[in-house]
Amino acid sequence: MTGPEAERATGPRSWLPVAIITVAVPLANLAYITGLRDADPALLLSGLVSVTSGGLLAGKPFVDPNVGFTAQALGHLAAVDWLHGVLPWWNRFEGIGAPLAGEMQSAALFPLVILYALPDGQVWFRVVLELTAGLSAYFLLRRLVRSRWAATAGGVAFGLNGTFAWVLHAPANPVAFLPLILLGVEQALDRRGRGLAGCALIAVGLALSLYAGFPDVAFIDALLAVVWLAVRASELVPADALLFL
Repeated sequence: MTGPEAERATGPRSWLPVAIITVAVPLANLAYITGLRDADPALLLSGLVSVTSGGLLAGKPFVDPNVGFTAQALGHLAAVDWLHGVLPWWNRFEGIGAPLAGEMQSAALFPLVILYALPDGQVWFRVVLELTAGLSAYFLLRRLVRSRWAATAGGVAFGLNGTFAWVLHAPANPVAFLPLILLGVEQALDRRGRGLAGCALIAVGLALSLYAGFPDVAFIDALLAVVWLAVRASELVPADALLFL
C-alpha cells in the first residue's frame, strides 16, 4: 500500500521518529560541534598554517577546496553584508570587484547563509541542511511505505548521505530540498484539503534549491520532480490526472 492510504493505515502519528532524526544528525556531527575535530577549511587551505595529522582517520574532511575558496569565504562575506544591512550583490575584495550574489556559489541570497557569521557557521549550516533533508525524506517516505521505522531509517540515511559528508560546498546544498519538492508532489495528490499545501511545498522547495547556490543541481532536482509527477499522474484516471496537474 502506498500514497495517502499508507499514511492513514499506520495509526496515530508519533513524533518519536522526528526526535530520532533530530538527534541522529547532530550526533553524527558531534566531533565537529564539540571541537574535537576542526573542519575549518581556512586551516587547511589558506596556506597560513601547517597542519599535521596522523592515525587511522587522518585526512581531509572534504573532497573539494571550494569548501573554503567559495563556500566559506564568499558565504562569510555575504553574511557580514546582511548583518550590516547591505544587500550582498557585489564582492569588492576580488580584483576590481566581482558579482557576489550573481556568482551563485556564495549562496548570498540563501536564508541559511547568515550562519556563516558564526565561528563554526559552516558546521551549523551543514547540520541544518542535513536536518532539513532527513526530516523531509522521512515525511515523504511515510506516504510511500507502511513502516514508520523504515521511513525513519530512510530519513536518517538521507540526512547523513555521502554528498553531505564529502561535498561541503554549494553543489550539495540543493540536495537537501529534493525530498521537500517530492513531498509537495505527493501532497498535491491528496484530496483531503492538502493539495494547495503541496503546491506551496513545491514552490518553497524549488525556490530554496535555486537560492542554495548551485543551479545545476537544482535543475536535476526539478527533472526528477517532473518525472515523479508524470509517473504519479499516469496512475490516475484522466479526470483526476487533469485535476492533479
